[in-house]
Amino acid sequence: MTEPLLHITIPYVTLTALGVKPKKAFIASLISLLPDIDALLHIHRSQTHSLPLILTATIPLILLTSKTKLKEYIVPATIALIIHLALDIFTGPTPILWPLYNQSIWITIQLNLQITQNPIPSTKPTINIQTTKTTFQQFSNLDAPIITSQGLIITIILLTPTIIQTIKTKL
Repeated sequence: MTEPLLHITIPYVTLTALGVKPKKAFIASLISLLPDIDALLHIHRSQTHSLPLILTATIPLILLTSKTKLKEYIVPATIALIIHLALDIFTGPTPILWPLYNQSIWITIQLNLQITQNPIPSTKPTINIQTTKTTFQQFSNLDAPIITSQGLIITIILLTPTIIQTIKTKL
């Protein structure tokens, strides 16, 4: 499970790299947490993790706001929501194509390096795409990290250039 801190940080860094102003990128990054609202209903990775449903909701909003300043928020928020789904698909079964495809998808990628007596190391890449039937079942207990040491250091590293730039601008 991707922790909330990374669900905010990765969209923020991506959006600012794409030229979105930091305040708008931050708002969009907070919106990226919306798919996990299902956890409050005791169902995690439910319909809120479906790309077709997110696009069904956001594309009309983009079109309706195309001539307004709101579009400057809706488009980055849509990108942030898609990033949320992309992160989740690499951490566990995610119904990313539901209801068009009734299978939850989980992608794992690994590259192992083997160093032996042989002077040339060998590598073994593994890409695994697993699918399981999509079921939305309530849980009685969800024990998930909000912040981990890895997530915290990744966040600090990713945000350091933004922090430095902000300090330079203020001085």
